[in-house]
Amino acid sequence: MSTKCIFCDIRDGIIESEIIFENDSCFVINDIEPKASIHMLVIPKKHVNLITEFSNIDFDIFNDLFKAISSCSKISNINSSGYRVSINQGKNSGQMVDHLHLHLLGGNQLGEMV
Repeated sequence: MSTKCIFCDIRDGIIESEIIFENDSCFVINDIEPKASIHMLVIPKKHVNLITEFSNIDFDIFNDLFKAISSCSKISNINSSGYRVSINQGKNSGQMVDHLHLHLLGGNQLGEMV
């Protein structure tokens, strides 16, 4: 049965997706609409929409998110050339899925951020 959250459905195996990396707190998949030659999504297993919804004990999840970014940057060979990590929070930022996730982008020259 679908949870109406695509990331939770991927986590639960309801929707098939190639998991690139996984640890206790998160999993990583390729973005289906990449904005760079490497564009991965680092997704906490716990369903949380916004950073402000985390309780103090949940912030340990961020440790695992950044460990996943480190591992995936090495797996995809962008750790030396450089990469960008971004989080979109809320509709005005462009957050398209109401489940917190980090974007790992690299593999080519990225444009400037505002």
